[in-house]
Amino acid sequence: MEKSQIKSGAVFSYLSIFTNIVVGLLIAPVMLKYLGDTECSLYNLIGALVGYISVLDFGISNAIIRYVAKYRLEKKEQEQQHFLGMAFVLYSFFAALVIAVGLIVSPFLPKALSSSAYTAADVQKALLMFRILIANLAFSLLANAFPAIMNGYGRFSFQKIVTWLRTIVRIVLLVVLLIVGFDSVAIVVLDTMLNIATAIIFALYVFKGLGVRISFGKMDFAMMHEITRYSFYIFLDMLINQIYWKLGQLVLGVVSASPIEINAFAYGMTIPNYYIMISTALATMFLPTITKIVTEQDSEKKLTNLTVRVGRIQLLILGLVLVGFLAIGRDFISVWLGERYMAAYYVASSVLIATTIPCIQNIGIVILQVKNQMRFRVFSYLGVCIGNVILSFILSPHFGAIGAAFGTVLSLIVGNILIINLYYHKKIGLDMPCIYRETFKGILPVIIISLGGALIINAFIALSGWIGLLVKGIVVCTLYFAAAWFIGMNCYEKNLVIFPIKRLLMKTKEIK
Repeated sequence: MEKSQIKSGAVFSYLSIFTNIVVGLLIAPVMLKYLGDTECSLYNLIGALVGYISVLDFGISNAIIRYVAKYRLEKKEQEQQHFLGMAFVLYSFFAALVIAVGLIVSPFLPKALSSSAYTAADVQKALLMFRILIANLAFSLLANAFPAIMNGYGRFSFQKIVTWLRTIVRIVLLVVLLIVGFDSVAIVVLDTMLNIATAIIFALYVFKGLGVRISFGKMDFAMMHEITRYSFYIFLDMLINQIYWKLGQLVLGVVSASPIEINAFAYGMTIPNYYIMISTALATMFLPTITKIVTEQDSEKKLTNLTVRVGRIQLLILGLVLVGFLAIGRDFISVWLGERYMAAYYVASSVLIATTIPCIQNIGIVILQVKNQMRFRVFSYLGVCIGNVILSFILSPHFGAIGAAFGTVLSLIVGNILIINLYYHKKIGLDMPCIYRETFKGILPVIIISLGGALIINAFIALSGWIGLLVKGIVVCTLYFAAAWFIGMNCYEKNLVIFPIKRLLMKTKEIK
């Protein structure tokens, strides 16, 4: 059951991610057209600011997945009920904390945005969006427990299907609102309503479908201390990730950068965010599996093998994105957003390259969470992020979006590659030389060959616009798939492609 859930969950995860990518790429120019540069930059800024407050989840969701999986393995139903009761109490506390932080930050927002780029009406609209999003976030915190419980039970498919359908509904309603003439505030209200609807569906599945029970009758304060201690470092890790990906937007807003620079950074970072979504979709579903492995003999070798196996699949998928964007990314940005947003290409390209290794090793983060060893990762990254903040404030006034991206790239290289790899090898017991050797074996040549070939061939394709981009994209995909199949993929990876096709063909014959 668990393996089938992982496979089906992975399929629907990637379907949802593909839908999100297509939707995100299509909706950005639509929003720019109907809202304009200034209002879009306000929407991006407020989203980034609320993103910082969203980490007040304090990593409780991760704790729920870990402990629910643990209690199910140990068949401790009563302990699970009491644990979930305490988790909801903690969520209620953090929801109240989110509202309190929102109330504290709210009066300072107009002053922070009082640059020449925004009018008084713009600032008031930003303030209204902020308040709605804070209320949305407080509710979402309580709702976060339900998908976490499903993950702890190893039930991934239903959650992924609902999330995918929500994306489809959102894009349809969003386009209708924009065409009719509604503004960015309406988009925030729409997202809030969809979050409420999704939470109700998840709650019904957890209580009715899975038969989960929650008990508030016994508060084990020792256990609550253990939960918060486990979650605290995950919270700090989440906070640092927010600094990585959204600091630049806020810095650009504070230093009075133009709306175009703010949007260029926001849209440039959209591509790496999709990159990360693709890699984490697979890794997060292995938390119950890793929870089981760490209790077994020879766990370090098994975890090393799992890291290689998952990392290779991630690299095969991410390699296509990397090659494609480096080869035809300039054409894509030109067609997608226009020449005035070309800085987004340099932002995206630099961050994509820097984040590739962390993305193919992010199952290591899940291992740290299961082993409750997040402390070193968090505090080492905290020091790196301080440098990121300083660099961003120094470079942004002079180099705009590209300057803000440089701090992010440097922190990724130092923190997410150099420091954490040493820790994985020395303290966690992962064989990092083996992981690098086996993960890149065959696939690195594929990336180099297909990128070189794509750059050469595309230089001779004179077509422009969406048609030219489509033709060039087909060339890149063809080169990459051919190189991956004949050079990069091993038998296990080829079978992952062949078996579903054979099964589909067999079912088709049965129907006929």
